[in-house]
Amino acid sequence: MRAAGIFVAFCLVSASLSGQIEGHLTAGYVIPHRPEMGRLVTGHAAGFGVTRWWEPLDNWAHERGRWGIRQGAQLGYLHTGSAELGQQVTALWLTRFPFLQQNALELGVGPGWTSRSYRTHGPTSFALASPFNLALHAAAQHRFPFPGPFHFVAGLGFTHLSNGGMQQPNLGTNAVTVRLAVCAGSLPMQHPEVLVPDGAVQRTSTWNIGLRSGVRD
Repeated sequence: MRAAGIFVAFCLVSASLSGQIEGHLTAGYVIPHRPEMGRLVTGHAAGFGVTRWWEPLDNWAHERGRWGIRQGAQLGYLHTGSAELGQQVTALWLTRFPFLQQNALELGVGPGWTSRSYRTHGPTSFALASPFNLALHAAAQHRFPFPGPFHFVAGLGFTHLSNGGMQQPNLGTNAVTVRLAVCAGSLPMQHPEVLVPDGAVQRTSTWNIGLRSGVRD
């Protein structure tokens, strides 16, 4: 609760800056992606959240044709609809990529917490080994602009919660939800997906090389 209070205070203090505040409601289902998960999924999932969006600093979004990209921080809550899966809270760092005018793709990653885990409640809650996990998020959305600083967003989202196999059992949870949101913000964010003509920017290419490792159950 203290973390939620700090996040809301941050959103209120920063509301005067160039950016958006977004509140959303979600409803959906935790997919039983393995046979043993079937008995854990007993109802529909529902939740809510708040997101603070802003434009990346130093004109990063205005280089190499990345017009309209936004970054944000989101605090979300989900009731899984199951006594054995419990409730989940996620804190995500998000990036939103516009496409086809009023549409956007949203990707995020961050820590997640569950109220029911194998460590805290024993064999009856075997989907997640520990209360603290990693959350991965993806969503597609469509924006409905309205006059003034408000607009509405409807979309479909997917959130995966697990510990990456660091502790067992680690079946993880996959929540698929429909999201309805209302956004309010300053003038530069009312129409964030307006594209600049190709002739106004010199496009370049860069190479990135990285290494990764991990484990799986």
